[in-house]
Amino acid sequence: MISINTKDELSLYNLEGKWNDYIAVQKEVIAILKSGKFFEQGNLLNEKTNMVIRLTTRGIKETLGNGTRFQHLPKNVKIQKIATLRYLPQLIQNADLIEDEVENYHGEQKNKYAYFRSRVTIDGEVFSVRIVVCKKVGSNHFYIHHVDTEKSSELLSPSLETVDYEIQNSNILIACFIEIVNRNYIMMWKNRVMMYTHKISSCTKLKSSL
Repeated sequence: MISINTKDELSLYNLEGKWNDYIAVQKEVIAILKSGKFFEQGNLLNEKTNMVIRLTTRGIKETLGNGTRFQHLPKNVKIQKIATLRYLPQLIQNADLIEDEVENYHGEQKNKYAYFRSRVTIDGEVFSVRIVVCKKVGSNHFYIHHVDTEKSSELLSPSLETVDYEIQNSNILIACFIEIVNRNYIMMWKNRVMMYTHKISSCTKLKSSL
């Protein structure tokens, strides 16, 4: 199992004052990885599945992206995530496949996803690293990775553990929101129609009595 020291890994980057600026973090990390020829390793072979996976700058940008991918994570989790970056090749090569050919419900692209899991030791504690691979026609690319403690990982079922909710559930949430809005909109107009019908009925009765 790979053993990682966060202080050693962070010493490679100049991230002081940048932790809340994910774009600045992306630029710094990618520059350092490029200088170490990180992206020149070519295609990586996952030994458990023989799936060929490529590391790209886009994948690093995605995994250090906005929202819960990086920007809104607690600082200690951000540190753990960055500390594992240089070890992604080994993690990908030795990872266990959890789920494959997962449909993409986000956007119009027809890509599918594969979910892997590997394990590392960070500062003496065992963590589970969940790796998301984007499967395109003719190529597979590293997309996102998450770092979880072993305990939190065991509490999740494999499918829930590996699903990236930003990928899978966006359209579902939007659809639910639209449905709620539509129902409220219909109910509002239904109430208005009932109100005006009542007013017309009252006016008709008033005219009849005159």
